[in-house]
Amino acid sequence: MPCSFPRFIIFFFSLIFFIAFLNAESRADPKKTVAPKTWTGIVRHVVDGDSLYLVGVKRQIRLWGVDAPELDESGYAAARRALTKKVKAKRLRCLTKDHDKYGRIVARCFLKTKKGSAAIDINRWMITGGTAKEYCYFTKGYYGHCQ
Repeated sequence: MPCSFPRFIIFFFSLIFFIAFLNAESRADPKKTVAPKTWTGIVRHVVDGDSLYLVGVKRQIRLWGVDAPELDESGYAAARRALTKKVKAKRLRCLTKDHDKYGRIVARCFLKTKKGSAAIDINRWMITGGTAKEYCYFTKGYYGHCQ
């Protein structure tokens, strides 16, 4: 009898730990769960100069390091028009950098060009084209347009 009591205690606490672990997993914040690193798809909608949706991806994709004018700011229409013209109905490959507080995927997106040519970094393209600014707080000067 003395031998089975310690086994029972070990089993009991193991069971409690396992149940607590399962319970914690079930309450995980879906915004903070690990997402695939790469998203590939056709652009179905351009929200503004720094956000878009891909076919088959429910969450909005926010272009990392790009600060385009908001709806009520000067330059909004030009930024949205430029991004729409460049990527609408085209296949992008977006590499996840982060997720923001709104649950959006924050990513660097690339547009494949002709065979053998390098893909176009859409984030860089928006910044160098002048329709958006580099979001230096996040990029730390990655695109070379911070002061």
